[in-house]
Amino acid sequence: MLRILLIFAAVILPMSVFIFMGKNQEARELVIPPGIELTDAEKEGKILFKQKGCQTCHSIFGTRGGYGPILDRVAKVRDEKYLHKWLFDPKSVRKTAKMPRIKLEHAEIDKLIAFLQWVNMVNEEVDKIEKKEQEQKKG
Repeated sequence: MLRILLIFAAVILPMSVFIFMGKNQEARELVIPPGIELTDAEKEGKILFKQKGCQTCHSIFGTRGGYGPILDRVAKVRDEKYLHKWLFDPKSVRKTAKMPRIKLEHAEIDKLIAFLQWVNMVNEEVDKIEKKEQEQKKG
């Protein structure tokens, strides 16, 4: 019985979390439209995203992380104040948060937020392009 519980906890449970998250969030591979450039802060945020290992759990632009939510539109759903507090200490926002506290300076958090806002902006621009293409196909 213990062996069955261990197998469930180690294999089945994480898979169900991954599948559940996948149903609610759509990851898509994305070509960034020309003319959308990163500012210095956004570039530094992108570097921090990789250096701090964010992509291990989270995905952006269709690259899938492991357990965390897709971050393509997090900056649309959450304001800067919320994101800053979350990135500084996730458990201060939600006691049951699975995201660990990552040692980040406030300036680093600001750069990560700038990058996430850029990611959201790119996704919105791509949505506009795709909508226009669909309308042209219909018309």
